[in-house]
Amino acid sequence: AILKELGFEVTLKLNITERILKNAIQDFGQLLQKNDVALFYYSGYALQFNNNNYLIPKKADLEFEEDIEFDSIETNYVLQKMTKRQGGVNIMIFEACRDTQSKIENLKKGLAEMERKPNSLIAYAAPLNQISYDNSKQRNSLYTHYLLTALRDDYKVSMNLLDIVKEVTEKVRKKTKKIPWRANTLKRFCLNTCRARWLPFDMSEDLRICEEHLQANRLVTGEGGVALTCYEGILRKDPKNIRALAGIKKIEGKYVAWIEKALRYREKDKAKQYLANLRIVNPKSEKLAEFEKKLGIKKPANDGSDTFGKGQIFRDPLKDGGEGPEMVLIPSGSFRMGDIQGNGYSNENPVQRVSVNRFAMGRYEVTIKEFWPFVKAMKYKTEAKKGDGCWVDKNHDGFWEKVKKAHWLEASFVQQENSPVVCISWNDAVAYAKWLSQQTGQQYRLPTEVEWEYAARAKTTASRYWGNNPDNACDYANTHDKTSKEKNRFQWNNHNCTDNYATTAPVGHFKPNAFGLFDMLGNVWEWTCSEYNNRYSGKEKRCASNNSKEARVIRGGAWNYEPGSVRSAFRNRVSPNERGNDTGFRLVREVLFR
Repeated sequence: AILKELGFEVTLKLNITERILKNAIQDFGQLLQKNDVALFYYSGYALQFNNNNYLIPKKADLEFEEDIEFDSIETNYVLQKMTKRQGGVNIMIFEACRDTQSKIENLKKGLAEMERKPNSLIAYAAPLNQISYDNSKQRNSLYTHYLLTALRDDYKVSMNLLDIVKEVTEKVRKKTKKIPWRANTLKRFCLNTCRARWLPFDMSEDLRICEEHLQANRLVTGEGGVALTCYEGILRKDPKNIRALAGIKKIEGKYVAWIEKALRYREKDKAKQYLANLRIVNPKSEKLAEFEKKLGIKKPANDGSDTFGKGQIFRDPLKDGGEGPEMVLIPSGSFRMGDIQGNGYSNENPVQRVSVNRFAMGRYEVTIKEFWPFVKAMKYKTEAKKGDGCWVDKNHDGFWEKVKKAHWLEASFVQQENSPVVCISWNDAVAYAKWLSQQTGQQYRLPTEVEWEYAARAKTTASRYWGNNPDNACDYANTHDKTSKEKNRFQWNNHNCTDNYATTAPVGHFKPNAFGLFDMLGNVWEWTCSEYNNRYSGKEKRCASNNSKEARVIRGGAWNYEPGSVRSAFRNRVSPNERGNDTGFRLVREVLFR
């Protein structure tokens, strides 16, 4: 009723099934015209699975993981329908007020963070991963009660919509001690005629939230938001904000104090973990060299690749000793994904603009040296079982013949230990990521297809991160070149240059891309965690279930592939249990956001 009073054309659906809800969302999307204001409000059951959110309609029967996709609606599906038009304002409010009682494992309560779209405001009635709060004295929950109160006030609806949401958030916080989540890319927008006189943007509420995270020691990781990304968000709007700059300095000071205390008590593993976080907060901290020396950590050689943008290089300590792979912090951003050069590959379409939150990615493909501790500790046998040996070609300097006769690990040591590990199935890569997560206390996994292409392009729009000329590949990638043509005698086209490698090359031998990542194209195909679809359908944005037998996407081309396949947008598909002497992987490590 209030929305109608504010001039909205309202579609109301109550207690409906999945089919009716989906039809209603499709109809809603078709109604929207350029420059319309679109608002979607949902109250009901919701669940979170593999970092995606699903709205659970009435009569949904969620007994198995595969039921989720068929009996529920993904929130990103709604957002896509709203944002496909040009211009306009998009408002989404989610009241995940009840928790589904499904017995499916790996489900989380409440909602995960959603992708930010231009000119949009997304608001949750509760923090991330939590259901919203009941209010037994009122018909509505706390959040909706306070929102309705604000919308009934003519003065309030003449305010910036973001300020209304901030006020509602503050009232819920005072009542529950919890901070509802929101994501905003709107500038100034009022539901009614905006007031003529307007004060400058006030960040005091955002700063208060940051300081709450700081006091609670939610510095780099934590549930419901973290101080570092909170302060960074303020500095993006106001680069000289004194309180935000001081807040980041305080975070650095806390980690310095904790490292010094851990060193006093000879808790080296704890000190190494704090040190990894200190590098993320301030990679130029004056204390880094001192702590690295005390902990016996050799700083990675500065080859010029760590001077790009805001990229930061770090390694997480392993619980059993040693360190994990070198990781590079990839900044958040958006990019055009797919066949933007018009190469005519149908599976690289539709071209879409995708936003990506920051994450950390392996600086190199996972090497034999890095994979060996996992095999040794877990007594792990890969799916390249003895006598199987991937596929074999006699002309590869005898290496692949040895693979045929033995387990891959014995044969792989014929290569240098810093060569990428090969003959690795998707299941093998996932098992390694799980072990690494347990060893570091961080969340490691394979990249989604979206994350992989974003990282490979590194803000470029050419077909390859070095440009459009495939014959410049040999400065940047190990591909099927003149060397490979001569030794392997493959019949397909080669790159018209010489890289001096007939099979895999040691990682980091060629020039990196602008994010400081090596071998994103060429050397070995890299597994992603995403299921393959002939056209982009949303699967490219998320990880497949470990139980799914559908083909997975591999990216990047390899040492034995022709120019057309060694491109940032090129996609290939492989079953999760398959492996090849041209297939390896690299991992991402999740970095939490407010």
